[in-house]
Amino acid sequence: TTGFEVPSTRSVTNLLVDNANGITLSGGNIEVVNILALTNGIVTTNATNYITHGSSTVEGSLQGGSATAYINGPIVRTIANANTGFVLFPVGKSNYSPISLSPLTTSVAIFKAEAFGSNTGTANPAIINLSANRRWETSLISGTFTTTKVRLADALIGNTNIPVQALAAAGAYTSSYGSTALFTAGTPNIIESVNAVNATDFTGFVSFATANVCSGTPNPGNTVSSVSTICLGESVNLSLQND
Repeated sequence: TTGFEVPSTRSVTNLLVDNANGITLSGGNIEVVNILALTNGIVTTNATNYITHGSSTVEGSLQGGSATAYINGPIVRTIANANTGFVLFPVGKSNYSPISLSPLTTSVAIFKAEAFGSNTGTANPAIINLSANRRWETSLISGTFTTTKVRLADALIGNTNIPVQALAAAGAYTSSYGSTALFTAGTPNIIESVNAVNATDFTGFVSFATANVCSGTPNPGNTVSSVSTICLGESVNLSLQND
């Protein structure tokens, strides 16, 4: 036998991926305890064959991640207790589209993330222009946190986009992270949520869209409006007033 072999324990201290042809993980999950270096080549994983980066108690060190070196499928990462910074999940689907979370952890926490190349979700009245070509799924496997922000990167992201969240992958997406975001041009472009969501409101089903800013004050004559501003697609109830 030649080349790298995964030990029977399915656990290695460090893993360097440097293969222009890419690799496909099989035979079960593999734990990378310390350094995961994505130098060159796409790593294809799936629901039963993925990388767990870090141990159950220790956060691993990630190196690399680019348009030619990313995880095509799910990856699991350990996040240290008392974390306050963004933790990168170097995922993509056809293109490099990483997602980063910044959970304020109250214990060691383990998250899984994956990017997808289509989105069949719908937009609620708070947003418009929901991406049909990109979404992410993130989930808390174990541990606890109080709040988290999100950072998304994709070639199709523009400077007016915001992160949005739904209750399910094909559900109705809304501006859970707020109606504004921080934009950074790059390869790929990046948006970062201004607001955080509470752990109790975190669903992990994320995409990007444009905020549907509400404007105008209803003035329907001798009636009372159920809202103070009008949003595109939103229902408004008008109640008759007595003279």
